[in-house]
Amino acid sequence: MNLPLTSDPDVRTEFCLNRTELCLKLAGLLFSGSASTQRTMDSVARLYHYLGGLGKITVLVSYDAVTISETNGDTRSNRISRFPSTFTANIKALMEVSSFLRGLDRNNPTPDEVWQFLENAGSGKPVYRLHWQFLAAGTLGACYCAINSGDMLSLGISFVCTIVIFGLRRLLLDAGMNFYAATLLGLITGISLAVLFSSSDGVATKSVAIVSPTLFLIPAVPMVLGGMDILRGHNGIGLARLATPFMMLLTLFLGLSIVMGMFSPALESGAIAPPGWPWFLVIVTVACATGSAMLAILFNSPHNYLPLFFLCGATTWGVHAFIMHLGYSPEAGTFLGAVASTVIAILLSRRTHVDCVILAMLSVIPMVPGYLTMRGARGIASMANLGGEISLADLSETSHFVLKALLIFTAIILAPVFTLLVLDRRSQRI
Repeated sequence: MNLPLTSDPDVRTEFCLNRTELCLKLAGLLFSGSASTQRTMDSVARLYHYLGGLGKITVLVSYDAVTISETNGDTRSNRISRFPSTFTANIKALMEVSSFLRGLDRNNPTPDEVWQFLENAGSGKPVYRLHWQFLAAGTLGACYCAINSGDMLSLGISFVCTIVIFGLRRLLLDAGMNFYAATLLGLITGISLAVLFSSSDGVATKSVAIVSPTLFLIPAVPMVLGGMDILRGHNGIGLARLATPFMMLLTLFLGLSIVMGMFSPALESGAIAPPGWPWFLVIVTVACATGSAMLAILFNSPHNYLPLFFLCGATTWGVHAFIMHLGYSPEAGTFLGAVASTVIAILLSRRTHVDCVILAMLSVIPMVPGYLTMRGARGIASMANLGGEISLADLSETSHFVLKALLIFTAIILAPVFTLLVLDRRSQRI
């Protein structure tokens, strides 16, 4: 549909009737909600042609800015605006935008109504009150602990310390502190408390109790989006998005190293044996499913869509645990579990219009190798202090944990990306 633009004496209305400005506002809303670059481009093109655009619209997404360029014959209009970098996703806003764009021809909104919708969608209140967000964060930490075979006392420690990290970081961010500095201070405080609480002889899985409260900070959203953007040819924004998880992992490693150097806790040696089958399948499946639902709460998902995240999370770890039960490696289980949950996410998204990328990402995030990362980080810090006295056994053990964690991280990133590229080949992603 070609919608003619009309004039109006009101200054705001004159501004909102500009096609390029409306497209820029839409692109900024999607960028802030962590939409993929391809979805942003397709959504802007859909709105542009609805508003009567007959030329070519080009969208350039960078790390903290969006540029819109309209070319119509010899006329060119460019708009650029800077938006704050985002580390999470706003599921509610993305779903509202998708529903609005799909219903443009049916509802026939005026440019004023388009502007008003974008204003409301960008400034909407969170779905969940603050106390529910704190509860979701604590439950997520406990789920990570259960997935990594933590004991009951470790579950309680992870719950409390995750809430401390989440609350302190939020408080510091609201006070205007830099994102990474606020994260580091929250980490040091929360990990210190975890070390203190886990010093009791009754805690059998001290490493899991210490590392689990930190795992919700791993920014898997930009990690997966970055990989997807690179494979689709959007290298600039893809590399910029991958820089975020890289810096966050360095921050996590620094926080762990500082606390471990200060307290030097006596941790358990050897690998932690998971519960026997079939309890292993039951525990990790429920924990992963619950963790995915808690992540959806933190990412502002509407209430009635939480069961979708629960189902995809259960699929992820159910397949993962079954593959491991058959004798295959954790990397293979992670990859196949992520592929299975992504397939379910694609099927569900076509019926419910939930973003399949976000749905797939939140279902695989609970599989991050927390315990392996902790053991690898501890080994690296220990070798840095030993200097020339590093034994071959220490070097071999540390390399084993680090490489295994890297392989699992790689599977977490590439499995949903490749599955989405192969199966979700719709012409427009709005």
